[in-house]
Amino acid sequence: TAHYATASIMEIQRQFQLDLQQYQLELTRGNASPETHRQYIELLNRYCESGLLEGQLLRRQRLLLKSALDTALALEDDAELLRIKVGNCLALKDAQEAKRTSGQLITLYPHDERSWLEGMRVYTETRDQEGMRRLLGRIQDEKIDLTAAGREHLNFLGGVQA
Repeated sequence: TAHYATASIMEIQRQFQLDLQQYQLELTRGNASPETHRQYIELLNRYCESGLLEGQLLRRQRLLLKSALDTALALEDDAELLRIKVGNCLALKDAQEAKRTSGQLITLYPHDERSWLEGMRVYTETRDQEGMRRLLGRIQDEKIDLTAAGREHLNFLGGVQA
């Protein structure tokens, strides 16, 4: 059973690497569409989040992800890619860039509650209580309409009362 599990994990890792190499080849050709960048980033993010990587290998993949995100976001603003960037910045322990990116997300997509929840996640994970208070104040002052699930998530993070 252990041998089968190890072989399965190795096959999954190999498939991730093959798929990533295929995207990298396409991206180096120079005429890749924003959609190709997005698919590459989503795959690389899934690989980083899969639990298959650790240590320096994981850090190297996260740095590749950072570079790919910077390239794709220079082509166009995209809410999902900005959310991935926030999570990657937090994983890389780059609190300032995570805060800057979550602020950009809120500015560009103020009517999407996920933008505000990403901001709260950043302040929660970086233990920035003052930033959290300011963001909660903005949510209340700007009367951001949160869904029941969004209010519950905010309450879980230590936010406003539903």
